[in-house]
Amino acid sequence: MTSLSRALIFAALLSATPLLHSQASETAINNGLHGLRAQPEDKRPAATLKLAQQIASLPPGIDKVRFADGLAGLSTEGDAGHDTLQAVADTLSKALAETPVPAKGTQPPSAYMELA
Repeated sequence: MTSLSRALIFAALLSATPLLHSQASETAINNGLHGLRAQPEDKRPAATLKLAQQIASLPPGIDKVRFADGLAGLSTEGDAGHDTLQAVADTLSKALAETPVPAKGTQPPSAYMELA
């Protein structure tokens, strides 16, 4: 293996490392969602924003949509503030764009209604 090949492999590994560390675990997100109501009122907006960022870092898929939809429902309890609500809506919008949810019957899926 040449030194150029080693350097390219090393550079590729270094560039991928931040992505691996920035992606939150689904278990941590699930625990955060279940514990959000227990947060003190003054801490909830920051916790909600953190969860939105963690969900946004997940790869596309139905779990990302479910987490984002769940957070959207929880974020309207109390006063999260405009920026937090916008981050939650952006996360749900992105999740739905990446993984569209088909309608069952004549009603749109609840995630789309939550976003509306």
